[in-house]
Amino acid sequence: MSTDITARRKTPEESELEQKQANLEILEEELTQRELELATIKADLQAFEGLYLRIVGIQYAELDKIKAQIAEAQARLDPINRDAQKQASQARAQAQKSERVTESALEQKKFMPSDELKKLYLEVARSMHPDLTTDEKARIYRHQMMAEANCAYEEGNEDRLREILEQWESSSEAVEGEGTGAELIRVIRKIAQVEARLRAIDAEMAELKTSDLWQLKEKVEEAENKERDLLSEMATVIESKIAEAKQSLLINDNYNSRSTTIIIPDSI
Repeated sequence: MSTDITARRKTPEESELEQKQANLEILEEELTQRELELATIKADLQAFEGLYLRIVGIQYAELDKIKAQIAEAQARLDPINRDAQKQASQARAQAQKSERVTESALEQKKFMPSDELKKLYLEVARSMHPDLTTDEKARIYRHQMMAEANCAYEEGNEDRLREILEQWESSSEAVEGEGTGAELIRVIRKIAQVEARLRAIDAEMAELKTSDLWQLKEKVEEAENKERDLLSEMATVIESKIAEAKQSLLINDNYNSRSTTIIIPDSI
């Protein structure tokens, strides 16, 4: 009698599970790479916004401040004119908003993620991405952890990313159940979730890349390739408008005692 043991034939469910798991593995890898790409784009765009505000935005803030002074001068000369009072209030609010925005950008630096930072982020995304589970409670926890990881990545904080990864690896949420039938259902649902997230990432990236800020960033980078500093050129134009506005304010301050008319150049 032969002692060979015939290998047990896989059930249809087991074969299907194996195929789905292979498909899911490919999708999970694509998802982590796309999440990294999206996070990098967001951080890069945020850093560029800070650069823009430091070079150009601060000039706009100064211009808004002078416009507010002009509007307030007009309001003082005609205190019963509700439109003038409203315009002065709106101008001052805009000036304050511009000042707050530019102040917050002064400490921002250009985003330059290291290879180690990217590697850590990929490990985090592979381990705890919310779309890699079908349990709603687990999804909420994973979402919170990924939100913290995204913040750490944008801040370039490698130590914090390591802490998040270690926290996840020691948590109960990192443990998954077993069973062919149940696992097949989980895998099918995971595939659907991952595919949905990939579509959402594509949509979000497309929206970011059609934004005014992204288009300006591309123009700035194109100008850099031609050895031009587009942001500095923009700042120079605004500086000339500021000079015009200051001259207008000076003229009208001198004219206040004799007229209620505020002269504002068309160029501003």
